[in-house]
Amino acid sequence: MKEDKILDTENHEIKSKTKRNSCLLISSIILILLIVFAYVVTKEVSNAFELVDKGLTETNETYKKTNEALKNVLLKHSEYASTVQVIEKASSEYNSLIDSTINLLIEKTGGWKQDTHQQELANPKNYMVPTKILVKDKLGDRLEESIKKTSIIYNEILKVNLKDDTTELPLKLLTNHIQRENKTWTEYNFDQMPLMAVLPILRKLKSDDNESKSIMYRIMSHDK
Repeated sequence: MKEDKILDTENHEIKSKTKRNSCLLISSIILILLIVFAYVVTKEVSNAFELVDKGLTETNETYKKTNEALKNVLLKHSEYASTVQVIEKASSEYNSLIDSTINLLIEKTGGWKQDTHQQELANPKNYMVPTKILVKDKLGDRLEESIKKTSIIYNEILKVNLKDDTTELPLKLLTNHIQRENKTWTEYNFDQMPLMAVLPILRKLKSDDNESKSIMYRIMSHDK
């Protein structure tokens, strides 16, 4: 029985590491595509962005189902019920902002093509609308503040509630490499970026949140 529990724990750790490695790979792919896009826009590059965006959407759906199951189990245990509620509230506010941003960008760039069998963006190469909404109208700054706020909440829960000083959560604001280029976080991520590049970035931010929640919920599950 003890061996089964140890094996189960190891399997969870392996799966968690695999997911984290997948997210790092996706981040690297997005970066490479952005570099390529800076020099040339081809059908292949557009398709690559579309594939990354689709992959992130599927990843987020998988995380959503897993986290929902873990949450429902943990809410039955009074020891963690209040902590889970705090996490869910912070996550809901964070994802609501990102989802509304995604919907706004798609709507303002013309929505979806109406004459195709598959769901395709009407104007995936449009960069003027994302730049206006995210950079000039400062919606990107709101996203930045939301990342900071949610990250602070999660890390406090991790260290204070879960007594974990070693685990590093994916949801965090990385700015060191941006500062070297003398740009703000918003400018670095969204200025002059086409819709097809912006959407994967936003979905990656959702993925970071989902993975962070998954890590915390699994720590709680192992403590039961």
